[in-house]
Amino acid sequence: MTATATYPIKNATEGFTLWLTGLSGAGKTTVSLLVEKALQERGVKIERLDGDIVREGLTRDLGFSKEDRDKNIERVTFVAKLLSRNGVGVIAAFISPYRAARQTAREQTHNFIEVYVNASLDTCAARDVKGMYAKAFAGQIKNFTGVDDPYEVPENPEITIYTEQETVEQSAQRILDYLEGRGLIPVAPVSRQIEVGSAAAVSDEKPALIAPHGGTLINRLLSGDARDAALDRARSLPTITLTETNLADLEMIATGGLSPLTGFLGRADYQSVVHHLRLANGLPWSIPVTLAVSADEAAAIRVGQEVALVEAGVSGQRILALLEVQEKYTYDREVEAQQVYRTTETAHPGVARLYRQGEVLLAGPVSVIDLPERAGTEFSDLRYTPAQTRSIFEQRGWRRVVGFQTRNPIHRAHEYIQKTALEIVDGLLLHPLVGETKSDDISAAVRVESYRAILESYYPSSRVLFGVFPAAMRYAGPRE
Repeated sequence: MTATATYPIKNATEGFTLWLTGLSGAGKTTVSLLVEKALQERGVKIERLDGDIVREGLTRDLGFSKEDRDKNIERVTFVAKLLSRNGVGVIAAFISPYRAARQTAREQTHNFIEVYVNASLDTCAARDVKGMYAKAFAGQIKNFTGVDDPYEVPENPEITIYTEQETVEQSAQRILDYLEGRGLIPVAPVSRQIEVGSAAAVSDEKPALIAPHGGTLINRLLSGDARDAALDRARSLPTITLTETNLADLEMIATGGLSPLTGFLGRADYQSVVHHLRLANGLPWSIPVTLAVSADEAAAIRVGQEVALVEAGVSGQRILALLEVQEKYTYDREVEAQQVYRTTETAHPGVARLYRQGEVLLAGPVSVIDLPERAGTEFSDLRYTPAQTRSIFEQRGWRRVVGFQTRNPIHRAHEYIQKTALEIVDGLLLHPLVGETKSDDISAAVRVESYRAILESYYPSSRVLFGVFPAAMRYAGPRE
């Protein structure tokens, strides 16, 4: 006889609206079916709405003009409002090309979550087994989204999935992870069956590691054909040269160190972080991660295009990433300085850096071709990615881990805190910052050597993982 781990009962009053939007052929229905199945298995009350379902009755009288498309989304929104406000999870998978209609759905439904299903027009056309794109390109079908009718890309979706780069399972899992992180669905237990009556039935097995911040460990680093294609494309694009802080942020985004960020913050997230220490979706986040350019640079870039992010490295200019510009906006540097650093004085290094940067912010996801030069030359033996770090924790059987991040050499107070923590946890992650710091700070090389010396003689090696933290220092006090 076996007993299977079960899910806790979810509060029946907590509905939500998961709104998948994207071009025809992007993968909305395929992903939504997988998400629906997973939620049903967890006992979540769920209703899926898509074009085929609603055309059976709700929208059979509508065509494809802008007015009819708006009416279609208006009706779907009304149904989603009734369901989500009564404790039902709704999955709405529609092209829904117009931002205004999606904004209305956001305002009227409960726990609205916009999922941008990102795939290029060429990919969507190649997936089209019905030949609709071919007919639209030939002029046989009018008002076809993406061909002769616009698709307005979401400006600040809660989730963006990339169906050209991810498997369907990976895309669906990212959505499930997000819902778990918001507390809207039960967390999935470890998949296992336990023999009742065996020694394993009564187990002191430690719980799994907690989920990454936001529920998903991000990886924006391209490989293989996708990397080669991105590099070829980048060679013909406008370029933006990254600062030292930008380079550190890009490395952290690429490897998941800033999960769940997939790129640089848009206006809604930026404002929410500066004033409320949270992303726009409510997830705690204390420091704005932005890409600033001059007004002249911004004027030459249009929303919707790609730009190449480059590094002025020791060996010459290197292309590091593509940025899909989803938004560009101005901001108040003095307000950011006061909110984040609690001062507007330029004697503060963080404020001085902020005032030196451009007056326009570019926002959007990045696709990283290569990491910055220093990632391969500075402390490469200690530069573990978050995925590698979590894997080491798993291999060592660590479940409760204390992380200690510092930009200073270790001193007696640090040692006391760390060794006291080791009495009640499984392991210690010693995580010194090695990104950009003030010129009068002790250098990263000296600090790392001091940590090595301490660890060799005064710490139990089996209980400590020493890995560097490649972030740039903001000097933002409690926020950091």
